[in-house]
Amino acid sequence: MSTAASRSVGESMSESVNGSGSVWPFPFADAGEGSLTRRQWGGLIAAFAALHYLSLLLAAWSGNFDPNPNHDHVFVMRDVLATGLPQRAIWPPGFGYFLAGKWLLMKALGLPYWMGKVLVDVFLVVASGIASVELGRRLTHNRRLAVASGLGLVAAPIFLLASAEGLAVLLFQPIFLGSLILLVGALQRLGGSLALTAAHTALAGGVMGAACLVRANPQFLIFALVPFVLGTLGPGRFGRRLLRTSALVLVFVLGQSLATAPWQSWQRTLGASGVFTAPVLYYAFIDGLPRHPGNRVSDWAREHRAELPLTFESVVNINTRWLREDPGALLRLYALKVVRTWYLSDSGRWDRAILLLHLPWWLGAVFGLGLWYRRLGSRAGVLRRIWTDPALVFLVLTVLYMWGVSALVAGLARYMAPVYGLLGLAAGLAVLSVGKTADRWLRPTTPGGSGGGRP
Repeated sequence: MSTAASRSVGESMSESVNGSGSVWPFPFADAGEGSLTRRQWGGLIAAFAALHYLSLLLAAWSGNFDPNPNHDHVFVMRDVLATGLPQRAIWPPGFGYFLAGKWLLMKALGLPYWMGKVLVDVFLVVASGIASVELGRRLTHNRRLAVASGLGLVAAPIFLLASAEGLAVLLFQPIFLGSLILLVGALQRLGGSLALTAAHTALAGGVMGAACLVRANPQFLIFALVPFVLGTLGPGRFGRRLLRTSALVLVFVLGQSLATAPWQSWQRTLGASGVFTAPVLYYAFIDGLPRHPGNRVSDWAREHRAELPLTFESVVNINTRWLREDPGALLRLYALKVVRTWYLSDSGRWDRAILLLHLPWWLGAVFGLGLWYRRLGSRAGVLRRIWTDPALVFLVLTVLYMWGVSALVAGLARYMAPVYGLLGLAAGLAVLSVGKTADRWLRPTTPGGSGGGRP
């Protein structure tokens, strides 16, 4: 499709979806709005399931890729099986309940527990792939880019690792993406009923709350997405748009808070205080400090790990102490965490392999984002140009938020697994561009030099 045709389709879609004048240009929209046929969906589902079983075969052939980091959730599972309720306030209970349910199901079927990876986890992998495709479709209205989003997630080596070892991201991913789908859908329907938009936004918040009960990372994501929400409201007085943005964010937070309220109440019973994710964030921060040997702060944390309490005061004291004693070492530690969070493994033995295996995703995403940026026209100013497409703003802010949270706390590659669908979306654009360029180079030309058709 030509650029002009692509723009006209995108603009018509934007107008039809957003009667309020909000701007969704869909510069890569295809004629079918990105919709897939039943056969295409069937092929994708089969591919997602095959990738999961491939990861299990690789794990069986090579042994576990890494020491299983699920031990924290196993504690919760044991508490749930013994008493029906978690007895530790640190870890979100969602995945522990899931493990307990899987254990009871396998016991009822008379099967060993590991069969849950074969019979149960595959549904989570498929659901993650489907949700990633749907989110990609809603963001771009392009079928090929939507498929690239799903395959980019499920085929990412770090996600295959999670698939093989049955990590918490398997349960987290479809819930997390489901919330984002609902949020994007609500903002694309801003021209409709205000009550319906508010209900969709509240539901998106509730689903995000459920995701936070599995992994705490996205609790504050909605605040990082404020520029995205503001950008979907289109032209108009800034004050009014800001007020509407604040209302939508408040509704989202209300839905999220209602979903997490029972767990927060139980945490108080167990003696915890503060926001419900605070204990696990403190734990992850302290646990991530010793993972960078050679850095003075990291070496100190390794020596004194048992003495560091899992509290907010402890986190503040560590940072203030090293800001006084050796601010350069502290800054270098955070720089290491920012970079290494993309490839750092739990054991430290697989860092280079993770880095090399994911280079195609990273390079493709950077190239694709550059192409996306170029397609937005020639308006002056980088931020002003990006601002014209809410989908691009959403992609960039979501990746940056998840990157920042991961780097700030544990700094492990498996915490970046949720963003590989979005990276696949951008990388898919790069692949399609390279394919079109190669097609033009390889296409036969007429004697006069103009491009001919295929023979």
